[in-house]
Amino acid sequence: MTPEQQKALALARARRRRTEAEQMEVRPEDRRDSRGVPGGPNQPVIPPPGRAERAIDTAGTVLGAPLDMADTVLSSIFGMPPSEISAGELFGSGMQAVAGIKENRRIEATNPGIRPGGAPLSERAYSSFLNTPEARDRYLTNTYGAENEGWYVLNDQFGNPTDRRVVRDKDGIERLFNPPGIDMGDVASMAGGVPDLVGAIGGAAASVPAYSVSPAVGIPASAVMSAAGAQMVGETVGRLFPENREVEPSIVDDVLPRAAGEASVDAILGTIFGGVGRLASGATNWAKAPFAKSASDPIATEFRQASERLRSQGYDIAPLASEEGAGGFIPRMEGMLEKLPGSSEAMRQYRERGDQAVARFQDDLAGGVDPNAVGREAVGELSTQRQNLAIDREQALTRADQAIDRNQTSLTERQGPLMSAEGAGQQTRAGLERARQEFKDEAKRLYDAARAAPGGQDAIVNVGPVRDQVARIREALPPTADGSPSNRFTPQGLSRFLLGVDDIAENVTIEQARQMRSLIMDAIDDKTLMPGVPERYLNQLNQAISRSIDDSVARAGTPELRQALSQANRFYAQNIDRFNRKGIAETYREPTQSGFVEDNKLVERLLTGRGAPGVIRETRDLMGADSREWAATRRSAVEQILDTGRDQTRQGRKVVNVDGLVERLNRLDDEAVTELFGVADAQQLRNLAVDISNRSKYLDAEALSQNGTPNIMGQLRAAAAAEDQIAREYRNSAIGPFLRGENGAAAKLNAEELVPWLYRRASPNEALQVMTKLPAPMKAQVERGIVADIVESAISRGGGDMSAVRRLVTDEANPADSQGIAELLGAGKDSVSRQQADRINALVSPENRQALRDLALITARRQERDATTSAIGGLAAGAAVTGMLSSPGKAFQGAVVARGLAALITHPGFRRWMTNTNRRTMSPTTQAQMTALTPQAIGLAGSALAENSDVQAAMEWLNAGASQINEAGERVTRPPQGAGSWEDFFEREIAR
Repeated sequence: MTPEQQKALALARARRRRTEAEQMEVRPEDRRDSRGVPGGPNQPVIPPPGRAERAIDTAGTVLGAPLDMADTVLSSIFGMPPSEISAGELFGSGMQAVAGIKENRRIEATNPGIRPGGAPLSERAYSSFLNTPEARDRYLTNTYGAENEGWYVLNDQFGNPTDRRVVRDKDGIERLFNPPGIDMGDVASMAGGVPDLVGAIGGAAASVPAYSVSPAVGIPASAVMSAAGAQMVGETVGRLFPENREVEPSIVDDVLPRAAGEASVDAILGTIFGGVGRLASGATNWAKAPFAKSASDPIATEFRQASERLRSQGYDIAPLASEEGAGGFIPRMEGMLEKLPGSSEAMRQYRERGDQAVARFQDDLAGGVDPNAVGREAVGELSTQRQNLAIDREQALTRADQAIDRNQTSLTERQGPLMSAEGAGQQTRAGLERARQEFKDEAKRLYDAARAAPGGQDAIVNVGPVRDQVARIREALPPTADGSPSNRFTPQGLSRFLLGVDDIAENVTIEQARQMRSLIMDAIDDKTLMPGVPERYLNQLNQAISRSIDDSVARAGTPELRQALSQANRFYAQNIDRFNRKGIAETYREPTQSGFVEDNKLVERLLTGRGAPGVIRETRDLMGADSREWAATRRSAVEQILDTGRDQTRQGRKVVNVDGLVERLNRLDDEAVTELFGVADAQQLRNLAVDISNRSKYLDAEALSQNGTPNIMGQLRAAAAAEDQIAREYRNSAIGPFLRGENGAAAKLNAEELVPWLYRRASPNEALQVMTKLPAPMKAQVERGIVADIVESAISRGGGDMSAVRRLVTDEANPADSQGIAELLGAGKDSVSRQQADRINALVSPENRQALRDLALITARRQERDATTSAIGGLAAGAAVTGMLSSPGKAFQGAVVARGLAALITHPGFRRWMTNTNRRTMSPTTQAQMTALTPQAIGLAGSALAENSDVQAAMEWLNAGASQINEAGERVTRPPQGAGSWEDFFEREIAR
């Protein structure tokens, strides 16, 4: 607490002690009994104030101390007398009225029979709906009994009646109906004002249209209509209570005159205070926000927001009020103070501090990043990404090729050893020769067993079928003139054979028949044995001999011979045709014979056309599926199939012409391939062809077959995805010109051009494509490079020749060109500006975009202020300097004032005051409500003031005609002892 506050508190305590001492000295003629009747016993001594009352007085003194001190200072400055009423006493009196402690202390001392507390809340609320004091007294009579029996009026210290009423309960306990202070009963008493309030609000709402004309019409209309509405609703509700009807039985004679008077007073108060309130609101708005219009300009608003954002980041740009929107005399004052002695240096330092903050923000925003280095790093990163994708592609293709090679090697090696086509043909021929020889040996063994059986040497083979076949052959020969076969058209060998058949016996032995059949078989194999004999005749004769041998079983003399001969004949019949079928028989021909097949063509014949499934199957069965000759055949066959897709000269054994391979497999019958390689290997061969086809077409997703090996398909898809990404994002995209070709060709654009190209020429989509390919750290680095390049390019555009030289010498950052930054950020609504804005949005984060926007705005605003404020303040500064130089005293005084003004206008509080835009506009509804509620508020304030005992005494004095009652009960006008007049007495009381 300051010394002045301590002094004021001590003075207040002394006054209170003197007042309490004077109150203890009561003149005999002023003494009252416990009921306030003059001439009674000595008045009880009022006890001193308690702790709570003293605490309230102390709080009032503390609260009023600043006002009292201000009153003292102002009175001493202007030579005026100080106020006779201290603010501390006023505050203390008001708080005592709210608490009611002081008045309760006096009442308890002078009326010890009255108990603390008040009437029930329901009674207090009920009485609040009674419109007149008479009605309220009538309610007390109805509730507690007649006056002076159930209740009575509490008199003051002079014997005059007060507004307090003492009520007696049935048990004789006395209480104040409305005790001093603000309590819950007073809150309940507000219920009676609700109808009036509702009516006032309704009337105010009905008056709102009047404000469309003007407030001068609307305010009186609101006052009149709200007063009328309050009386209409309030009186209507009041008539529901019997006490009001008893006291005022006639509406016309009693209620209307009173209600009209109250409504008139309310209307007058509403009109007066409504207009005053509007004027006060306007004055408050002007005082609170003197330049709200200029400070509400979008540029000024944005500048304040930008300044606050920079300040929160540690960059106090030291703005002036004119920069933030203050108009009027403020720019002139700032310009003048920048040139006046005493303030120019302070203003220069303040301005320089802001320039340094802007320069630091500008440098930090650029971040010392080299855009060229950033471009090189970004291009290097993108080149590495492309190289990694190429490596992934090649690795996937390599794994696919390796898997295909493994499958091909596994398939071919599983068939047999690798050898030439001629070697495989020799193996095939040898295998078939082995098979035929094994057949012959087995047949000979079986027939030898038959010959060795009992009766095996007998001539049991009838050659009749052979003779019949010879006759048919002769009949087919060209006849002579006499009808016999012509010898001239009969081959010599056939003639000899036919004559030989004529000469043989009718029946021959089994061995002799076999020799004849062997001779014919040899003739079939070797055409030189019977030259000129058609092969069909030989086959017919062979069949005839075989029938004769088969028929001989029935002539066998013994069961053993019959069984052996049947077995031999059956074996011969079942196997002989296997060696005679087309495709097999040619293998046994000699090189000099017609139809001989070279060794290197033997396997190829199996694959001719759609293949020969029966020949392949017979060949396999003759040689044996597990024989080495058949393995050689299979290996040669699979190699010949794969050779259709090979380029042996340039690619060796690698399949490169997959279309030829697939065409060859598609031409072969499925049965032929299956008979040749088996079910599993045939499927693997086709899968191998599919894999090789997919490998050659892996870039065409639609051309890929789904019948390939899953692992290889996965590798090919991975390679295709890598190739697609390379082509789409690196080879054919916007970044392509900055990268070297995949074959090492030089890039079309330098890496240093990447950053300016991104934010100046690239389309938004291209810029977004480049940024999305970069990792987060590199993306942030590119963004910093773009911001740095924007700032640096703006500096180079904004600075003049001398500024550039200064920057070269001092390495200081020049102010950036706000116009250049605004253009790069996309200022404007044309298509070019919109595209530039989209480009920046794709490249720069919202935080950095806002930072660039703030830099452009702050720079432009400060430059504009420097250009205008300096000019308009120059003349005023010149006139002021002329006046200051008239004398040393004026110069010193002017310098001090200028320095103080400089400190004032650069203070943040002053700047916030001058740029405040928060003006509260009073709407017609608000104005109508305020006008309507003013009489209600005055009534509440009056009720609160009525709780103050001093105010009560003054009001009772005015109402009672400044009189008191003496010992005889007569009214006198003599003032109390120690007072020259009643006016002096009440002035002293009020002052105390």
